[in-house]
Amino acid sequence: MRIPVFLVTGFLGSGKTTLLWKWLHEAPVSGLRPAVVINDFGEMSVDSLLLGRSDVPLETVSGGCVCCADDAQLGHAVRRLAADGERSVILVETSGLAEPDAVVDQLTDPDVAEVARLHGVFTVVDVLGFDALRSEIAEWRLAERQIQFAGVVFLSRCDLADEPTVTRVKAEVALVNPAARIVRLPFALPELPDLLRQPACSRDVDPAAAVSVHLHERYLSLTFALPRGVPRASLEAFLGSLDRRQVIRGKGFVRLAESPDVVHVFHYVMGRHFIEALPGDTAAPPTAMVLIGPALDRSGLAARIRGLSGNGSVPLVLEAG
Repeated sequence: MRIPVFLVTGFLGSGKTTLLWKWLHEAPVSGLRPAVVINDFGEMSVDSLLLGRSDVPLETVSGGCVCCADDAQLGHAVRRLAADGERSVILVETSGLAEPDAVVDQLTDPDVAEVARLHGVFTVVDVLGFDALRSEIAEWRLAERQIQFAGVVFLSRCDLADEPTVTRVKAEVALVNPAARIVRLPFALPELPDLLRQPACSRDVDPAAAVSVHLHERYLSLTFALPRGVPRASLEAFLGSLDRRQVIRGKGFVRLAESPDVVHVFHYVMGRHFIEALPGDTAAPPTAMVLIGPALDRSGLAARIRGLSGNGSVPLVLEAG
């Protein structure tokens, strides 16, 4: 029996990992035994560290976007998880820069199809960041393609947006993909067992209409180790001052000066940011920051991060790609 696979896509910072986190924490109650494949754009996989659980097998696909990494990596990861024989479903989260065409092709490759079947394609759209994304031509072309491939579109952060914004974004998404089911989060999150009982969500997207964006080819990621005891105000000021034309996405872990024994996770998406304590059941990760964008100033960012702690320590650049 072939194991069902759900593909979760969506632009950088749309809320894919939060969606998976909720499903994974509900899985024991539902009796499901999920497995996860994560593709993060950067050397340190923040998403894998956030989702890591002892009871959930997890594979990481490295080498940049899964759509341009070694074609065999994703297939091998799915086959390894399927070989367990104990899994109910495999959740595949792509990088926000991944083109859905190539990922769907890999998941429906005959070698993968022997053990797994693509049951659904889900795309997450951030209603708060929709207008900023819509204003960037190349970024929107990719996000639009991700929406077109979805059987279900999840509108994230609807609890933080006003009703006119949510209604407008929903209408615009429906214009891009009239056939998709549109779900508001976090209010109406469907449970995985319900999604598995529904017919497979397939999308017949005209290949002739495909636009090969390859946005990831001009994007870079930088990973910096963070000093211990960063004042929250300093981190807030740094994230708030980032140029959204240069840095599209930022994420990572930090120990704040106000509470050095608690690891916090922070996110930055096209000019917006938030910081929150890491869930208690998550293993303490290395304190580091990943920045992603088309025009990263490595030396300038390093100098600014160096000053976050106020002690002049030099942040270590772990990776640049």
